[in-house]
Amino acid sequence: MLSAKFSGEAAPMQSLALRASEMGARGPVSRAEGLAACRNVCAFWLPPFRLALSANETVVTCLIALCSCPDEAVADRIATILVEEHLAACVNRLPGVISTYHWKGELCREAEQLLLIKTTRERFDALRDRIVALHPHELPEVIAIDVAAGLDRYLTWVETETRDAKD
Repeated sequence: MLSAKFSGEAAPMQSLALRASEMGARGPVSRAEGLAACRNVCAFWLPPFRLALSANETVVTCLIALCSCPDEAVADRIATILVEEHLAACVNRLPGVISTYHWKGELCREAEQLLLIKTTRERFDALRDRIVALHPHELPEVIAIDVAAGLDRYLTWVETETRDAKD
């Protein structure tokens, strides 16, 4: 049985107890497919939380957001503000990125810095809005990828560092 940790307490989640026989007409599924299905259900229907799967596994709410910046100064400014405002636990700046794209009918190639931003699903909307407010581009790249797994202590640190000051 899966259990969710809400404020340090475990609550049973019978509706998410996955058995291969209940996964549909296509037959048995792998453990990874079952965990992915559970993660998707949890992310859609429930508020952010950590789902205990076993002593060494947790479904996480951490995201890596990506944002390309036109130069080092913009990248540094955005990275610093996001961490100072606890919208991100950490931001890595990757120089030397060349982006190729169409913009307003023109083929463009630009040298940029890519930000790898560690945050949580709970803070993503505020992070996205803050990047849009700070970024000089008319249409900044702000996308996020779910973190499928990681060192539990690191993921807990990301969650701790990105808690809203009101919490």
